[in-house]
Amino acid sequence: MNEKGCVFLSSDGACRIYPVRPLLCRLYPLQLHIKWDGRILWCQERCPGVNGPSGTPLNREYMESLVCEILTSEGEVFFDTLREYVLEVKKPLTPLFGFPWGVVYADWPTKERMWGIIMEWFHNEILKELTPRGRLESIHHDLLPPIQRLVGNRASWLPSEGVFCGSSESLGEICEEYLMELPELAVRSLEVQRAHENNLAKRGELIYGSKNGSVSRPSRYSKIRLHRLNGEEVGVKVDRLMHGLPIRNEAMSEEENYFEELVKREGRYGNEITDLTVDSELFVHLRIADSIELKANAFGIFGEKYEIDMEDMKEAICVVERTLTGMLRTAAAAAL
Repeated sequence: MNEKGCVFLSSDGACRIYPVRPLLCRLYPLQLHIKWDGRILWCQERCPGVNGPSGTPLNREYMESLVCEILTSEGEVFFDTLREYVLEVKKPLTPLFGFPWGVVYADWPTKERMWGIIMEWFHNEILKELTPRGRLESIHHDLLPPIQRLVGNRASWLPSEGVFCGSSESLGEICEEYLMELPELAVRSLEVQRAHENNLAKRGELIYGSKNGSVSRPSRYSKIRLHRLNGEEVGVKVDRLMHGLPIRNEAMSEEENYFEELVKREGRYGNEITDLTVDSELFVHLRIADSIELKANAFGIFGEKYEIDMEDMKEAICVVERTLTGMLRTAAAAAL
């Protein structure tokens, strides 16, 4: 491997094997993996050039042409082999919720249904007053636990697998019962989150991960240093970061879209994430949101802005995406 990062790059940065480049290079900035049921799932990676003015739009036509190209170069055998491998990893039952006494399992459709419910809460009109990080915290601490407890109470023992199991039918019944309480619970949770954010600004502590994987707790009067996409170092006082800038609507939508994309990356980062319960995986997403909003806030403050705009949010997402695998593994270990 040369200093530019790829052994196949020439001295001027051009690919020397472009006509026969590997599949990974052909798909970039997309990646390909298989869902639990064997269907192909495309995952868009966050690349600054994607859908840009001079880039290729990632629309349906582009995706179809890419599938044709892969089928021509790799053939159906490639997909069959990939499916066979993935379906060995993604067992019929997957962890649904964790409890002090153990884990309740479910089939994949039930887990997907639970995530669908969570994303409905994420876009709830009452909670929309919060940032995406605030909404995920509200769901994690206030909205999800009641359903989690009911699922645990109604789980049945599955002798053939030796585990407790929850069904999609049971989850549907629980959610129907819970629907009437949701607005009142969301209002209470909103008030709790607002109070929490006010206390954070006044007396809170900033906690973030450093490069070596350790956790730092800087004082309010110190600076934290972050790096932008171009490598430029940004230094921002912790005290200023505790008073977060407001997020513009289009920047908020960009962050929302990113989390919807993350939820669709089923097992994208291997067994560390596939084997997590829904509550633990939600905790991981919360940590990611925390990191994104902290970085976007730092970039906005460094640029002497009064609010976080689309440019700040996109850059923060790209910076987080670059180190997402390591972040997911660290957060997943903390969630267990």
